Amino acid sequence: MPPKHVSQELQTALTAKDEEKWLDAVSKATKEGFDGVQIQQAVAEVVKEDPIGSARFMESVHRPTQAMAVVKIDDDAEAWEHSVHFHDDM
Repeated sequence: MPPKHVSQELQTALTAKDEEKWLDAVSKATKEGFDGVQIQQAVAEVVKEDPIGSARFMESVHRPTQAMAVVKIDDDAEAWEHSVHFHDDM
């Protein structure tokens, strides 16, 4: 079971649905060496009281913004692979 002070911070931040406090509490928990299971144990009571609200809050905070682009290329383009550019990280 995680130490009380970190558990309390996680619970308080999740109950308040305060993004800044939540990220700070998760960061502290990670620095203390907590894994995902220990964080789940710490917030289990809050999640049990408001499962939908807690899930939506955590998802909105931790899920990255999704983006997509539609690429239009002429049907008669023979070497289309060479005309499409990808980000350098890809």
